[in-house]
Amino acid sequence: MSTPYVQLHNVRLGESGASEMDGERPLVHIPRAEIERIESRYGTGAERPSVMLVLGIVLVAIAVIPILALVGVFTRGGTYYVEWIAAVACVIPGVWLIDLSLRKRWLLIVVMKRGRRKLLFPKGVSQVEVEAFVSGVRDRFGY
Repeated sequence: MSTPYVQLHNVRLGESGASEMDGERPLVHIPRAEIERIESRYGTGAERPSVMLVLGIVLVAIAVIPILALVGVFTRGGTYYVEWIAAVACVIPGVWLIDLSLRKRWLLIVVMKRGRRKLLFPKGVSQVEVEAFVSGVRDRFGY
């Protein structure tokens, strides 16, 4: 008996719909009834790249400000509140958002009746693999 789905790395498509998986747990699931078609594309993984880029830059700026304030205290004197250093942790999600909004990768565009979603393949997936996967899914499930 064949499986009710086809999977390439973390992207699974089948009779029930399309999913981006984390092991056996779906991170994103789109029911089959909502899907009109699928497309493979090489592009940015962010759903809204410009918004994510701006948000990432803001978070990095928030992380840099306490460092600049500390340098100012050492050069000009004044008061530095240790709590400010917690803002440096904003650099981690900031850099991640900037990377997600700029780095190109292979992805699957799921066009729905209302809008579209992107399902991301991991780094290292080739164009040949993605196109063969999409072709096989279209033939088997009629996407």
